[in-house]
Amino acid sequence: MSTLTDESSIQEVKNIACERLLASRVQLKLRSRKASDVANRVHVAQPRGRDTTARPAVIPAGVEERRRAIEQGLIAKRKTERDLQEENGGAGVYNADLKKIYDLPEDWKYDIMPETLDGHNIMDFVDPDIDAKLEALEQEEEAMLAAWKGQVEAEDAANSEEDLTPEEHALLMRIRDKKKKVKVLSREKKRIMNNNAIVPRTEREYGDRGDKQKRLDKAREELRGRGVDTTLAEKRIRDQSR
Repeated sequence: MSTLTDESSIQEVKNIACERLLASRVQLKLRSRKASDVANRVHVAQPRGRDTTARPAVIPAGVEERRRAIEQGLIAKRKTERDLQEENGGAGVYNADLKKIYDLPEDWKYDIMPETLDGHNIMDFVDPDIDAKLEALEQEEEAMLAAWKGQVEAEDAANSEEDLTPEEHALLMRIRDKKKKVKVLSREKKRIMNNNAIVPRTEREYGDRGDKQKRLDKAREELRGRGVDTTLAEKRIRDQSR
């Protein structure tokens, strides 16, 4: 091969070398003992024709017409990236132009900053007074936050316990007592779970791990309290147990 006279190409030399290397590897494998052991188990299937009907390749009429037009010189053949590569120095020299496929107007494709938003260049949105506007926006946000805090404090003062009726005050006390009891119960459960081994729920609730009747009675009571008829379900459980 020669890069001076273009007598050959790197691809042709590589193909020839690969073919010779593949042929030598095949010969080495055929000479080995493994090939003789496997050869009697290899079967090459040959398909049989089902009829004598000819089924040539089907080429659309439009494609055939375009081929003839290209051969006659009526239409220029579309250049592929490989054609452009060979025209511009070959592999390693040609650098593909990726910007030409951008979905942008022609006068935008090669901008220094081609990023766009809603059809406009990002540089169109640069505002020299952005710092002053940001400071004004932060001041407005602080004023709104202060007004909101004042409104919350005024509402809290209006909803003080002094304005509650005796019934409302008693209801508030009951709610607070209920909250305290729930907190104490939750803490007790956490303390028990942290200090003791985890016990199955059936063991904790019924004591006897195999007491299915107690679990069945509890399930029956809960479902009947919700208005669900458990007759069929109990019959199915008894049938399965039998």
